[in-house]
Amino acid sequence: VTLTVRNLPPANAGADVAICSGDSIGLTGSGGAQYAWTGSSIVSGQATANAIVNPITTTNYALSVTDQFGCVAMDTVNVAINPTPVISAGLDVFICGTAATLTATGGQNYQWSPTLGLGSPNTASTSANPAATTMYTVVSQDQNGCESLDSVLVTVYPPLAVQGSSDDSICPGGVAPISALGAGGDGGPYSYSWSPTAGLTNPNSGTTSASPITTTTYVVTVTDQCGSPVATDQVIITVLPLPVL
Repeated sequence: VTLTVRNLPPANAGADVAICSGDSIGLTGSGGAQYAWTGSSIVSGQATANAIVNPITTTNYALSVTDQFGCVAMDTVNVAINPTPVISAGLDVFICGTAATLTATGGQNYQWSPTLGLGSPNTASTSANPAATTMYTVVSQDQNGCESLDSVLVTVYPPLAVQGSSDDSICPGGVAPISALGAGGDGGPYSYSWSPTAGLTNPNSGTTSASPITTTTYVVTVTDQCGSPVATDQVIITVLPLPVL
């Protein structure tokens, strides 16, 4: 009686690989006629040479290879999980007439979107000057090619505005109340400045009184704490002539 000892099939589960968290990968086995993969998160192809896996953590997958004679051999492959990079787009910002600087960190290359209002959408740091409040999202990859994203809100304050009180008239030596009301910008508090200052009780208040010697046009300028472009308005105080007796 001749007893033949056959060689085991050359089972090969492929080289160890690394993927990004959340990704799937195809494993390719060889060396036999029948195949069986074991391990967690096998999506498809468990009983074929080509299996697709989606592991949550680093996982070893075992491949059982059977040849035409029924001989069985095993091999394993390691699928490592690279962590998702932590990308930061920075804190939300407010702008009022001037551009803001957005700076992203945590990756190696960056892509901002939408690109409207951005100075350089493909760099970590870029200037943002949108016409309206906009949410910008930055996508970046790390050295392993793993991708992540973050967003930053750029709030655009409305233009600064000011409304002066109605024009008025006084007799010589009389006093007229004048006032101004700011709006827009960062919402206040606002700073007021009247010019010229002659005849005013308080040229740096939103509400004051005027007692000019001659007819005078008072111009009020309003500013906010954000640095919005200033707004102006005017109030004319007419000094009426004395009656001729």
